[in-house]
Amino acid sequence: NGYVALMSALIVSVVLVVLSVSISSAGLYARFDAADAEYKQRSSYLAESCIAAALVNIDQNAAYVPTAGGETLFVGDDTCTLVSVITSGGQVTIESKGTFRDAVTNLKVVVMSGSLHLVSWEELSTL
Repeated sequence: NGYVALMSALIVSVVLVVLSVSISSAGLYARFDAADAEYKQRSSYLAESCIAAALVNIDQNAAYVPTAGGETLFVGDDTCTLVSVITSGGQVTIESKGTFRDAVTNLKVVVMSGSLHLVSWEELSTL
């Protein structure tokens, strides 16, 4: 009788330990997912900041182009890269890249030259 009770207690203990470890791991992975989402959002804000800076520069100088190889802009303690500004056929195409930790956002925005009205705004996997 004592052997059966001891084995039952041991099995229940093992099941509880496995359950506890599983729940702890799930919480840990949820924290990583939340951090990844925050990093992606920050990289997106950085890329958008470069787009906004390009629009201001284009508004002040219609012939504006960033330096060859991309222009790095400081946004607080972080940076974004204004990759290119290309004017063609009455439209201006702006490409920017925001990186925060391992998260990257590549934006391609097309506006009408002169009025700077938005034609398209898309996120690309690569530039």
